[in-house]
Amino acid sequence: MLNSDVDATVIRPGNIVGVGGRGFDTIMSQAKRRIAITLSGNRPKMRTIALDDLIYYLGGVLDDPRASQQCYDVGNDDVLAVNQIIDIVAEILGRGHPVKIQVPHALLGTFAPLIERMSKLPTGAMEGFVDSLKTDPVDDPMPIRAILPRPLLSFRQAAERALVVK
Repeated sequence: MLNSDVDATVIRPGNIVGVGGRGFDTIMSQAKRRIAITLSGNRPKMRTIALDDLIYYLGGVLDDPRASQQCYDVGNDDVLAVNQIIDIVAEILGRGHPVKIQVPHALLGTFAPLIERMSKLPTGAMEGFVDSLKTDPVDDPMPIRAILPRPLLSFRQAAERALVVK
C-alpha cells in the first residue's frame, strides 16, 4: 500500500521485450555478434515481459479499483541472465551463440565517471547500475495476476514477436 493522498498504482516491469527500447535493442545487437561484451553476464537473473503484456497491465490497473494504491512487479515466469537472453535471441535470428566477455563490475565502477560523461548519463547513474548488478531483481508477479489474469508470453515468444515486427 502506498502512503500518499495521490491515487496511484506503481508498475515495476522486468526487462521489457520490444524493439525500440535501449535494453532489447542492445541485446539484439549483442546476439548478432560473434563476440558479445556484457556488463552482467550470468548475474543478476531477471524477469522479462513482452511489451504487449506490459500494456495490458498498465491499462488493466486503470480500470480496476482493487489495483489503486498498490505496487506491482510484472513479468513472465522466465528468470534469465543476460547471457541466456543473448543466446535465445541469437537462436531466433538463426545465429550461433556468441562468445561472451563480461566486463568486471569493479572495472565498471572505476570507469563510471568516464562512462557517464561519454554516454551523457546523469552523475551517479553508473554507480547505481553497478550496484543493481549485485542482486537478482526477481520479485513476485503473482499479486497482479490475481487481479488481472492473463497467460503471458515467454521471453522466447516475446522476442520472436518483437523480431518479426522489426
